[in-house]
Amino acid sequence: MYKSRIKKTAGSLTVAVDSQNGELLSLVDENSGDNLIKNSSYTLPNPFALTIGGLTLTAPSNTEIKKTPALAPELREGASSITIVYPMLTDGVRFFDITVTVEIRCLPNSRLEFSIDVQNRSSSRIDECRFPCINGVFHGESYEDDTLVYPYNAGLKLRNPVAYLEKAPKKIYWRWQQYRYCYLIDGICTGTNAAGLYELNNLYSGPLSMPWTDYYSDNCGMYFGMNKTNGICSLSVSTFGKKSPGMNFAFVKKVESDGDFSMDGITLALHGGSWYEGAEIYKSSRPAPDAPRDHGWFGDSIAVCAHYDFKYQNGGVVHTFADIPVLADTASEQGGDHLLISGWHTDGFDNGFPDYRADPELGSADDLREALDKAHERGVFVSFYINTRLCNRKFAHLQTLRDEGSAIKADGKPYDELYGDDTLAFNTMCASSEVWQKHLLDAIRYLVELGADGVYLDQLAMAAPRVCHDRRHGHGLYDWTSGYRKLLEEAGKLQTKAGRPLNIMIEGCSDLYGGLVDGQLVSTFSYYFSGAYPELYRYANPEQTLVDMVYPSRGNVMRPEHIGKRSTEMINRTYINNCYFWIYDLEEDNSFFNDPAQWKYLKSVLLLAKRVRPALAGFAFRDTNGIVSCDDGLSARLYQNGDAYVLLYASESDELKYITLGFEAQITKAETLDGDEQAVSFTSNKKTFLTLPPARLGAIWLHK
Repeated sequence: MYKSRIKKTAGSLTVAVDSQNGELLSLVDENSGDNLIKNSSYTLPNPFALTIGGLTLTAPSNTEIKKTPALAPELREGASSITIVYPMLTDGVRFFDITVTVEIRCLPNSRLEFSIDVQNRSSSRIDECRFPCINGVFHGESYEDDTLVYPYNAGLKLRNPVAYLEKAPKKIYWRWQQYRYCYLIDGICTGTNAAGLYELNNLYSGPLSMPWTDYYSDNCGMYFGMNKTNGICSLSVSTFGKKSPGMNFAFVKKVESDGDFSMDGITLALHGGSWYEGAEIYKSSRPAPDAPRDHGWFGDSIAVCAHYDFKYQNGGVVHTFADIPVLADTASEQGGDHLLISGWHTDGFDNGFPDYRADPELGSADDLREALDKAHERGVFVSFYINTRLCNRKFAHLQTLRDEGSAIKADGKPYDELYGDDTLAFNTMCASSEVWQKHLLDAIRYLVELGADGVYLDQLAMAAPRVCHDRRHGHGLYDWTSGYRKLLEEAGKLQTKAGRPLNIMIEGCSDLYGGLVDGQLVSTFSYYFSGAYPELYRYANPEQTLVDMVYPSRGNVMRPEHIGKRSTEMINRTYINNCYFWIYDLEEDNSFFNDPAQWKYLKSVLLLAKRVRPALAGFAFRDTNGIVSCDDGLSARLYQNGDAYVLLYASESDELKYITLGFEAQITKAETLDGDEQAVSFTSNKKTFLTLPPARLGAIWLHK
């Protein structure tokens, strides 16, 4: 009997594919009868897309198969799998000797696992592979009540993403020194791509910190993730917007080769309707995390005072090495014990990369060593900025380094980048090049010998990975992240002159690197008004430490005014998320000293954080999972260690506030910003009703 579709069921999830061309037709939640695929746009590729130059190759249409029967795929049914073999492909004009095998496996717990194998016998170089193409999804009757979490940096949370991605954001332009910035407000996509889609598409592990996303409503959710790197891949989520609603999902592999390749370990799963469930699927399916790192003094530290004002890109000098002891005193006055120094090396920040030697205009190496000794006498630790990606083309004495260590494109030319001053050009250096890794490790050892306590490795987890075609490097095309992991592993073996582990912070966050470092800078201010949700990464990786920037409410020169207006909110969120504070002190350009009232508030928050943070060791971040309700103007986060809980909260006022927890527990301790230690609770119907002290910030300890 003819069947138009082939169906298989995994738990409560039934998948169906077209029996003639293998296209994905439906994803049915058997509990509700809802087909998640509501909008099967025939303009979008399905179930895969290969890009060759300006061409896109995908499954042949039924019409193409009728015209050319040799295009017909072979469909094989297993007990719990569907395999589709495409013997060749066409763009409608030419035929390509490329065989594509797609397999869909049904797993327990309403999960599907997708894999693709591509055998390329043509002479064509494949640029990208988009797979699997899950198109036109929303839950129930309306897309308007769906929410998307997406791991751009530490996370995005977009309510009604069909409409939000279509929404044109406001653009705020800002100039600081020779830098030109554009900040987005109330929107995140500035236009459509060539296919007419509003798209988020970020590379793992650059701006994409984890290879999964979750799309959910009140009663149903869809997890879409990958349990391995599959080379260099991005995660695409897109929509045509309200005019043709539905969300599209796919991983996009950088291929840039005329050889064979594959992708596997890609999972689509249904769950009950909370992204927390999606996070648990991710945690249970990802590779085993790295062994916990000894954070040493950083585990008790709460803030770093960042100085990018030793030598700026334009050559301007604000501080010299002789100022470091005074800056250490300033950090202590704020309540911190950690300094970060940038622009310390030849020609300064965003200019002298990677000539990592003490800039003589700032003092000698001996001057720097002496200054670090004095900072240590004050109980302050000092870290130094190193850029892990860029080499300025102006340095003739580094030409050999550029020749041997640059990341090379398919055309044989090096990748290049510009930052700030457009008269300066940088080569992108290959993360897996041994000569580049040695250069960076030598720079770190140089600083350690002078007395450094740590390093901040800029761009490492935030800038996009590159496919490097330089065969002399001895790595595979897609080994970028492996190279950075090796760098971090080697740096992690180093000890300071005091015999402590070298402290390592990186820009961005990544589940590939987070276990190898002490802190990860997530800079949520930069997309705070476009759905920033660092709680996503915190929940999925609770054992790792995120570092976040806070800013004064006035006197901002480095950042635009709208960021300063949310100063208190950002400080409070950093506290309740138990993140490490990054505080700039750039004299007139960005300093809390120019905002006395907010400086006073920040210091009080840091004092509270200093009391609370050590007590949170061993507690997992639970976000609001377990919080049933809380008053307006109140934000709270829950932490758990077995039957013990800690609730961190921040209020917009000093009035009494109320929180309801979804379990019964007794208060064992309370601390607040004002020193009030009184909190009241009662339990009923498996809930705990808390009356919080009248304080702006606090912490409540509870036990079941």
